[in-house]
Amino acid sequence: MEIFAQNLEKIQDDTTGTLGITAFADLSQEEFAEIYLTLQVNEQLPKKVACTSATAAEKNWVSLGKVTAVKN
Repeated sequence: MEIFAQNLEKIQDDTTGTLGITAFADLSQEEFAEIYLTLQVNEQLPKKVACTSATAAEKNWVSLGKVTAVKN
């Protein structure tokens, strides 16, 4: 609760309008980084992936029901 109160104070003092209460408002910056900023990039993977079908890039995957709406 103490961390949330500190973050809430920062949100209220924000004059840019870019900060707000989110699902992460009860985490310290260190906790957030430890949990969510842990991507390990494998440098041996190819940098680009080629599309094997010219029509695959032109398909509307949303209208085909292959992707869902943003959830969070």
